[in-house]
Amino acid sequence: MATFGVEGALGPKLTLRGGAAGSLDPENTLGLDFALSLLPEAKGRFSLAYALRASDLSLLTYHRYATETGLLEGQLAAAYAPFPAFSVRPAFGYRYPFPDPEGATYALGLYATLFPTELLGLGGGASYTFQPATGASDLSFSVEGTLRLSPLWLSLGYQFGPSLFAPEGVYLRLDVFGGSR
Repeated sequence: MATFGVEGALGPKLTLRGGAAGSLDPENTLGLDFALSLLPEAKGRFSLAYALRASDLSLLTYHRYATETGLLEGQLAAAYAPFPAFSVRPAFGYRYPFPDPEGATYALGLYATLFPTELLGLGGGASYTFQPATGASDLSFSVEGTLRLSPLWLSLGYQFGPSLFAPEGVYLRLDVFGGSR
């Protein structure tokens, strides 16, 4: 599927928007989109995303660049459930401001959920956020409960301390498993 649009307004404004997304096969999806403002000033945003949805593994990733700020950012998040009573979710994130390379920030996360019953799970994790150029770093933790309604998992949790993956506070996450469409 592909889309393209043009946006205008009273006064000098012209924006082009477009995107395409499609299935590479029953488990893999690729998407890209852009928004390019030509008036009153030239600036743009470009994104690329990929998703893998298999029976015991899901992988989501996105990468986005904004010309106005010179910021390249993205995340990769996986969810692996090798057997019904356990899942693990590694993650990686980055923010690279080209005008200020010393502000580059990276994050690593590892989260896990145990399912004492078929329906309910308890989990938690940690993420480490760091800026190599400044030496700044932060460690944050989370706890959550998960309701498993296969192929959907609905998790409600609390993040103790901010990270690139979640702000501090309550969060709600939906994991989708399964490659059939």
